[in-house]
Amino acid sequence: MRLPAVFLLVAALGALGCGRIREVKGCRALATLVNPVLDDIAAKVQKEQGPPQYRYAAAQYDKLASDLKRFDIGIPRAEKSVDDLGAAMKEASVQSAKLAGALEQQDVVVASTARRELGQLARLEKAIAQRIAGDCD
Repeated sequence: MRLPAVFLLVAALGALGCGRIREVKGCRALATLVNPVLDDIAAKVQKEQGPPQYRYAAAQYDKLASDLKRFDIGIPRAEKSVDDLGAAMKEASVQSAKLAGALEQQDVVVASTARRELGQLARLEKAIAQRIAGDCD
């Protein structure tokens, strides 16, 4: 009678361990997808803040948003956060393109609004990243 109980306990612990391994893989895959893109955008825009850099950022944000739409992290509690991150990246694409256009047209009002929106999106992205980190821990 003792052997089946021990086997059941070991099987249950093994199943929990496999689930955790899948979660870790999902979190690492998300980081591998998102971090290099955000680092690349930051590096390009930090160097110079002109229309070409913001157009590049817009394209990269849009591609990342598209990639996140198809991404499955494998952690049900984190799916909404990944969707929120994708929506934030889509909006960052829109605002980056708007800023590039405003800089080309020398429209200070639109440029200022787009910069403010990008700042708010950066704060939102950090909050979402913290939620995801919490789900991954």
